[in-house]
Amino acid sequence: MVAAAGAEFLIIPPLVIGVIAGLYELFLVHKDERGMGWLSHGLHAVPVCMIFSFISFNIPFAIAQFGLSSSIPSGGIWDILIRVVLGLVAAVKIKAAAAIIRGGAGGKSIGETFFHAALVGAVIAAGPYIYGFLVAKALLPEWAMI
Repeated sequence: MVAAAGAEFLIIPPLVIGVIAGLYELFLVHKDERGMGWLSHGLHAVPVCMIFSFISFNIPFAIAQFGLSSSIPSGGIWDILIRVVLGLVAAVKIKAAAAIIRGGAGGKSIGETFFHAALVGAVIAAGPYIYGFLVAKALLPEWAMI
């Protein structure tokens, strides 16, 4: 992982993973949602993925913002569980955004597949570990290494 729990507030790593996940979702929206205003629907993808990534990378900070630092322990298995829940929430958000465009949850969705939504959620949940791997293998540009 990039940093020990609570060691520092990370900015660059969540931006990198958030942009990667957001652009991936945007490109999938383009592929899945042929014939409609995919760009206007998909533009929310990057900032929302960045927000989810900031939470995933900065769990102690996010827990403190909700006033739950005394009731939810930080570190170890708790961080993993929080990231899994965060990834599931991200996947549900992606599917919900797709359902809103064409007549709500009961109507036909615009085509965002479950696999694509789950994959973006998994990238967000595993973002700190993915970033740690990319840094360890020196696969990122110099400005993204911290």
